[in-house]
Order: sequence, then C-alpha cells, then structure tokens
Amino acid sequence: MSAAGQSTESGYNEAVARTRSGDWETACQIAASLVRGQPDFYAAHNLLGLCAARNEDRAAAEISFRKSIALNPKFADSRNNLGIELLRRGERADALAQFTASLRADPKNVTALYNLARIELDAGDHQRALPQLTTASAQAPADLPIRIALAEALALSGKETRARETLKETLRQRPSLAEELLSFARTASSQGRYANVRAILAGFDPGPPHAAEWHAISGYADYKLGNPQRAQQRLRQAIELNPLIEQYWMNMAELLLFHQSFDAATAFLTTGLGTFPESARLHLGMGVAQLAAGGQDEDAIQHLETALQIQPDFEPALSALCEAHHRNKEWKHLDQAAARWLGKNPQADGAYYYQAVVLLEGDSREQPESRAEAERLLRQSIRIQPRSAASRIAMGKLQNQLDKPAQALEEFRAAIEFDPDKPAAQYQLALTYRKLGQVEKSRQALATFKNMKSKQQPWKAVFQLSKETR
Repeated sequence: MSAAGQSTESGYNEAVARTRSGDWETACQIAASLVRGQPDFYAAHNLLGLCAARNEDRAAAEISFRKSIALNPKFADSRNNLGIELLRRGERADALAQFTASLRADPKNVTALYNLARIELDAGDHQRALPQLTTASAQAPADLPIRIALAEALALSGKETRARETLKETLRQRPSLAEELLSFARTASSQGRYANVRAILAGFDPGPPHAAEWHAISGYADYKLGNPQRAQQRLRQAIELNPLIEQYWMNMAELLLFHQSFDAATAFLTTGLGTFPESARLHLGMGVAQLAAGGQDEDAIQHLETALQIQPDFEPALSALCEAHHRNKEWKHLDQAAARWLGKNPQADGAYYYQAVVLLEGDSREQPESRAEAERLLRQSIRIQPRSAASRIAMGKLQNQLDKPAQALEEFRAAIEFDPDKPAAQYQLALTYRKLGQVEKSRQALATFKNMKSKQQPWKAVFQLSKETR
C-alpha cells in the first residue's frame, strides 16, 4: 500500500473511532478532509453522509450516500444508510430496494437484515421477517431492537412460548428493558399496529412500576383487535392501578361507546369526571355518549359547552357541538357554533362545511344566493381537506340541485373512496345514476346502501369525534 493509501486508511479509521467515542465534530472534519484529498474514496463519502444526517441535513446526506454507492455499489453500509434516510421520509419501496441490494452484497449484514425485516413486519408479513430476524439475532445476540423484533415476529407467527423466552432472556440481562418495550408498544399503537402491540406486550409480565401502562396499552390493542371482554378487563385494571391518567378513562369510554353500552359509558364518565372535573376531554366524552344514546341532547350540549369553557380552542368539542345543533336543526345555533370554530381556526374545514349546511338545509335554502354561497363554502372546505366525505356529499347534492349530475357523480365517488363506510354517499350515487339513466348502476348502488344502512350504528358519526382526542 502506498504512503497516500496508508494515510487515507489511517485517517478513515481515526474518523470512525471518533464517531464511536462521540466526538462527531472531529470525525466530520476528518471525513471532509478525506473527501477533498481522495474524492473517489467511497467510505469517506458514506461517513460524510452520516455527518450530514446527524446535522439534520437530509438532502446532503442522501447526496453523499448515493455518491458512495456510485463509487462502490457493493458497499453495504452506504446502502443501509441511504435506506434509513428513505424510510424517514416514507419511501418504503425505495428503502426496501437498498436493503435488498445490501444483502446481495453481504448476505449476513445485520443492519440490512433488521431493516428489511422491520419493513416486512410493519407491513404484516411476519413470515418473511422471521428468518431474517433469526439470522440477524444469531449475528448480534445482544442487539435490543433485533431481539424485540424477533419476539414480535415469533408471537405473530403463533410461537408465543418462544417469543416470551426470547424477551425473558433479554429481561434477565437488562431489567430496565420493560420501559423500552413499552416505548416500542406505544409507537406501534400510535401507528395503528395493534397486532404488533399485543405481540410485544404478551412477551413479558410487567412489574409494579409499569403495570398500569402495560394493561392500558394492551387493553386498547385488545379492543382494536376485537376482543372486548379482555380489553375491558385490562382497561379497568389500568384505571385501578393508576386512576390519575386521563387517557385510560378515555380509552375505556371509547370501548363502551363502540359496543353501544351507552348507559355504562355515561355512568363510567360520571365517575371519571369526579376524578377529573376540569377535563375538557372527559366532558367531550360525556357529551358524545349522551348524543349517541339519544334523548339527552340538552345535557350533552351543556357538557360540550363546559369543555369549551375549560379549553375554548378545543376543536373536537366545537365539531361535536356543531353536529348536535345540526341533528336538532337548530340553524341559528349551528351557524354561531361554526363561526366560533372558525374564530379559533380559520382553516377548520368542518366549520365551512357546517356553514354551508345552514344555507343548504336551513330557512334560506331555496334562495339562489344561498346556494352560491354554500358552494363557495364547500369548495373552501374541500380545498382545505380534499378527503372530507361529508363536504363531498354535500357538494354532490348541491350539484344535483343545480342539474349537474355528472359533477355530482364525481363528488359522490370521491366521498366513497375517502370513506367507504358512509351509506349516504351510496344513496346519493343511486339517485344520480337514475338521473343519468344508468338504471343497473343505480340499482347496485341502492342495494349497497340498504346493506350498509342495516349494519350502520347511528351513533358512529358522533362517536368519531371522540377519537380525534387521541
């Protein structure tokens, strides 16, 4: 090796050692010097990319990683690092390609095995992830994320005993692991990966400091996975262990409402408000429960107003208040509530929708100027939130009133795409197809509507508002 080559290798090794000791400033200075002196040294570009990523300069990081790959396509580290950057911005397919290419160059590369398996595990393909994680764990038996992912894949594959053994062994080595496992479970729950949550939490028994949260996260996952009896047991246990966590009360209320236990939900929330009398969220929950039960709208509105006294900019409560006035056809109150909402958030698409509803369904609905203003408001709502099924349905109905069935059809199709569970869109679709003379399509849409209507839970539209608080 030439003197220059020895100097380059020595400098690179020094930079790597600096990163491991936490001296990133010196490491990055060395990396920049190496790139200037040896612009074709692929490993230095990779190191420079890591420096950019550490400084949150994502664009520069990607450029450096891609430069390193161009200089040496078989250098697995650069492909792994580029894949991680691509994952950060949600480009899973491109990240998958980088990890796969990394494994072709180095079939036992632990980083690539883990990241590839993590993508597959998050996508629900635990069968493909399991052998990769098994190999990765054999290569790096002390790596915590790998062992957790392996236990997760084992549990999802029905190998719960092996999953528990995997985590218990790690817990013996690191008693503090329980908090990290709960952190993994929290993240999975926030992403809606409830099967993964249960797989993680089923692998260990929580100690006293973590028992309440374990039961809360596990119970909520059980509820989402269709096991209400176990969910209720775990959520109640969480509250008994720590009654001072507001979210635990909200999760139980959501479970009771979902299963239409309205009286139980109301009784439960009454107890919760005894513990949290100044909780805007629990007052919202009570309002939603009473609206869902029916016949208690006056009390429901009072709870929603109380929530807004506590937190005037609480948008879920403003939305629920609008819905309550809409259901009761209280047009003046609805208009005032929507205006209050816009006063707190000028970009509230729901407020524009409700203002349009007042014009389309209220006392001035037959006036041409009301329709024109309603159309403007609905377009504003859709501009802010193109996926609003309610605004799309209202716009479609208005287009039909204006004798524009083709445009109405587009709105109803969009509403169904964005919210397939809304029977109202199917009904309007049936009417529009009939207007266009497409009898068979009208018949099919009407049949779909009737089937959905028979299964619809009338409280669901209101209940959705409580979930916005999560």
